[in-house]
Amino acid sequence: PNAVGIPAIVRMGGNDETVPPWNLRRFARLLNELNHNTTFVNVSEVPGKGHWFAGVVDDSVIQSFFDKHLTYPRLPDLPAVFEVRTMNPSSSGSRGSIRVLQLSIPYRLAKIKVFIYGTTWN
Repeated sequence: PNAVGIPAIVRMGGNDETVPPWNLRRFARLLNELNHNTTFVNVSEVPGKGHWFAGVVDDSVIQSFFDKHLTYPRLPDLPAVFEVRTMNPSSSGSRGSIRVLQLSIPYRLAKIKVFIYGTTWN
């Protein structure tokens, strides 16, 4: 849920033995489902390539994604209702400037549900 509304691209080699392609395809399907949009996540699978290959992060596919999503004058708007979830604050980022810093019981799922009403956050 922390990634809802954030543009994403999954890039993989079709012959990746380190992170099997089905793993990233599944992640893309789940994120598409959370966004209620079957094409929200850009999926780029390069046939015949392994885990790390020339162009994986610096070819025209990645550059066009960056050009489209990183040239905004600001971040995309937050949804009216969203959750911040984590089991390990040290490996989690923030959402809407909200970040879990510490858990009372380590590795227990923490959830913060945020409702935005105009300019008021609850």
